[in-house]
Amino acid sequence: MKRGERGFLELALYLNGRLGWLRRRLAARRLERDLGCRRQLASLQNLQEALQRRPQPAPAPSVWDSIQKRVPAERAEGQQLAAGSRRSPAGWPAIWPTLRAAFIFMLLLASLATLLRSLPPGITLAWSVAGETPGDFRVYRRPLVGSGAADEEAYLLVGRVPAKTAQQAYTFMDLRIEPGQAYLYRVDAVDPAGRLLARETIRGDGSQALPGQLLAVLGLCLLAVAAWQLRGVPAAGRKFAT
Repeated sequence: MKRGERGFLELALYLNGRLGWLRRRLAARRLERDLGCRRQLASLQNLQEALQRRPQPAPAPSVWDSIQKRVPAERAEGQQLAAGSRRSPAGWPAIWPTLRAAFIFMLLLASLATLLRSLPPGITLAWSVAGETPGDFRVYRRPLVGSGAADEEAYLLVGRVPAKTAQQAYTFMDLRIEPGQAYLYRVDAVDPAGRLLARETIRGDGSQALPGQLLAVLGLCLLAVAAWQLRGVPAAGRKFAT
């Protein structure tokens, strides 16, 4: 577009109030300085007023009659097509992207759950009890450094496992670990009043959980992408569900 044509178009937009605040101020300053621009604006105003004064031809009565006859027929035809698409298998192509995305999402979720069973993203502790059933088990943890000498004040409570009648084997997974860090765990069996009944010490290596942690992060990213794609797909299926 040439410079003169661009200026003429900007004056037309200025006249119709279609310019933004900044461009409108710049156009107003240009009109104050340029006599030619003011003349072009005046000619545009005259043309606009002439077009507004021009009588609008009314359509013939036969045109309105034909429109009034066609609207109900086309509306009924559209309703029939919409109802038929809901009942007939022809609607499957529209909903197929939604079903495919949902299937992929569920497949990723099931695959991630299966892999995390074989590669847990944390340290799994296992212990067993015999005799009197305690009230619950309290799991404490401390980082294992140096010679690993016991330091009771360094232990922090990381979880509780409720005890069940007639159950002897228990497990606990600690997910809040640092990659590669070794820990020393203490499992205290206490009665309902909180008295200590038994104690067991278990060593855990955080480096064994590193593959599972990486797999969990990758799986969450894939699930997020699949969920984002699934969120945008149903728009294609709503065309026939009116």
